[in-house]
Order: sequence, then C-alpha cells, then structure tokens
Amino acid sequence: MADRELQLAERNRLLMDAVERLPEDQRTIVILKELDGMKFREIADLLQISENTAKSRLYVGLKNLKQILTQQRLIKEMYYEE
Repeated sequence: MADRELQLAERNRLLMDAVERLPEDQRTIVILKELDGMKFREIADLLQISENTAKSRLYVGLKNLKQILTQQRLIKEMYYEE
C-alpha cells in the first residue's frame, strides 16, 4: 500500500509541475475548469472573457499539458535507465 501511495504522490507532483509550466492564461483556465469544476460561463464571467476564448484556452492548455507530461515521462524513463 505504501508503494501505491508513493506512486500517486509522484504522479500528482508531476502533474502539478506540468500545470505550473503552462502559460498563465492556460494554467488559470485548466485549474478553474478541471480542478475547481467551474462551468465555462462562470470562468468567462470571472476572467471577463468570452466563453469561446475560455474553451479555446482550455483546449490549447490541455494539449500543451499532454505534451509536457509526455516529455516528463520520457525524461524520467531516460533518467532511470542509466
């Protein structure tokens, strides 16, 4: 069980590190939508942007997050192979 908890903690750390690497406008939308569970209308009102802009930033942010996580995994695998 301790191994599983360590794996989850490591995964969460990597995810939060990746989120922090996003540009601020994308990071804000990803956090508000995916972590806080806000609706696009709420996000748009809060940030004084259109819903379409919020959706676009989320899409790009998630795409960039996937790329960052993929790179981190490759780096981690290279590190542990040595």
